[in-house]
Amino acid sequence: MSGGKPHVFINPYGSDDPYVFVIVEAPMGVTYGEQCMGLACDQRKIEGFLIPTFADAGLLTNFFERFQGWPPGVKEEWKSADAEELALLVEGIRVWRTYSDTEGRTDEPHFLTLDRNRLAESTEAWVRVLTPYGPGVLVFPNSD
Repeated sequence: MSGGKPHVFINPYGSDDPYVFVIVEAPMGVTYGEQCMGLACDQRKIEGFLIPTFADAGLLTNFFERFQGWPPGVKEEWKSADAEELALLVEGIRVWRTYSDTEGRTDEPHFLTLDRNRLAESTEAWVRVLTPYGPGVLVFPNSD
């Protein structure tokens, strides 16, 4: 724990299982960390709660492999065509939103949206998205 709050590093060295998670930004007292940005190996963290998506990590990692370890955000900004392709990949990822009230619980599927207002913060293994719970980050294996 850092500063009394739990910190979870998503993909410690040696973890090879593919995953695609969404970390929804929220004051939960837990931060999640991820290595991202290809060969630049940036370490980022965010406070919130984690939702597994069960999406195919290969779709995202294949998209970023074409940048050969230097994804947008490292040497150059996002090109319009690349941002559009990423948006389509993100829009195919479903998450469930659970609503609870006095009559019980309702689960509804929603699809993520690329957060274009924060696109400059997005890179390999760290993509800013909008979720049914609010803003968040899509995380998946970094290719370095």
